[in-house]
Amino acid sequence: MKTKSNLARVLENGQFVVTAEISSPQNTDFETIRENANLIKDYVDAFNVPDGQAAVVAMASWAVCLVGIEEGIDAIAHMTCRDRNRIALQMDILAISASGVLETIPRQSPSLTSILSSLSGWSRNSGMKGSLTMESP
Repeated sequence: MKTKSNLARVLENGQFVVTAEISSPQNTDFETIRENANLIKDYVDAFNVPDGQAAVVAMASWAVCLVGIEEGIDAIAHMTCRDRNRIALQMDILAISASGVLETIPRQSPSLTSILSSLSGWSRNSGMKGSLTMESP
């Protein structure tokens, strides 16, 4: 049997969970992610990574999660539907699952945080049109 993650243990024990956010870099530098993960890992149960924050191009949230997991901290990947169609979302879910990011989240809990509405007016791409084909539960 696989050892449960710290986040899974805390949630199953009904304890208060502390998370922190690490934003995706707008480049390919993993070192900043490693530094940020090491700054917070002694103080949080997990970290979360927004996806497509402010509708600006940045590293995929699941890739940032992988770096944090390598540094020994549980990760929560966000997924935004704003700029993806159903196929693109499924491709990301497959990558997240294959990479082990889902293994840090208890099976009884939502594995992915789906952010269905991020205002495109916050983006530098103010004329952007959404491609949302999913409905919120």
